[in-house]
Amino acid sequence: MKKAFAILSIIAAFMLAACTSEKQDQGNGEECPCSEPVVIVSGITEESAEINIDPGNADTFMYLYVPKSDGTPSPETVWSTGTKLEESSFILSDLDAETDYIFALASKCPHAKEFFTIKEFKTIKDDAVIMADGFMGYDGLDAASGRYRLNIMMSTEKMGEHTGNYYDVIIYVYLKYDLERIDDMTREVPFGKITPFYTDGQQFGDMVYYIGKHFSDNEGENAQGTAVFKYDNDVTTEIIVADDTENTSLEIVDNGDGTYTVKGIIADLNGKSFKFKFTDDKAVFSLDQTGM
Repeated sequence: MKKAFAILSIIAAFMLAACTSEKQDQGNGEECPCSEPVVIVSGITEESAEINIDPGNADTFMYLYVPKSDGTPSPETVWSTGTKLEESSFILSDLDAETDYIFALASKCPHAKEFFTIKEFKTIKDDAVIMADGFMGYDGLDAASGRYRLNIMMSTEKMGEHTGNYYDVIIYVYLKYDLERIDDMTREVPFGKITPFYTDGQQFGDMVYYIGKHFSDNEGENAQGTAVFKYDNDVTTEIIVADDTENTSLEIVDNGDGTYTVKGIIADLNGKSFKFKFTDDKAVFSLDQTGM
């Protein structure tokens, strides 16, 4: 991020030098033209959008983004209540799905000329399947992997109230660290992206998930590892195992209000996928009672 800001500063300094040289060449004391910054919005999802800014030869920036229903903010509002621009590329990650937004950029050139740039965009519809119930169970240290194991179980119906047609999602999470104990029975919820086991958690954090294989037992077909199960009349009719690591994405998000959201996409190598979201406030139930 600091590198991006440094590049932004270098560009602004270069444009200022070029402007000063042009003014001297003109020899008439007139200010040289000031180019307006360009705002590009890309990578729009249900809750985020990537902002890229070409600063032109402006060197001071403030920005503000609001739902379009709130109205277009004035330049004065952006200058007084906006956020100082510190990088030329960044992500807005707290947006609502299927909502129109206004991104407003107030900028100033070296010789005080000001610009006010408006860009409108709309987030996409959230098509994730909402899980109705779930829990996290902590096993403690797993000797085989050398990691601490957390099992996440979610369902589209309340536990114990299944009607026969529902989805279950199971995620096996392995961590490098022991979860902080709250009391004898619970531990703190971990947050972050959950990456494939072979990355060893180096890309995003300390969590990894295990990719398993299908197996059959006396109770019928099942799956070992992270997977989603579809049930029709209490019979398993489809299993999607997370063996497509390019298209599988999983994350535990701290919502900042005492709740967390487990969300992601489970994809298999047969081209099938399942997108889900589950929000809760329960602590992790500690199945591991060692150290009590």
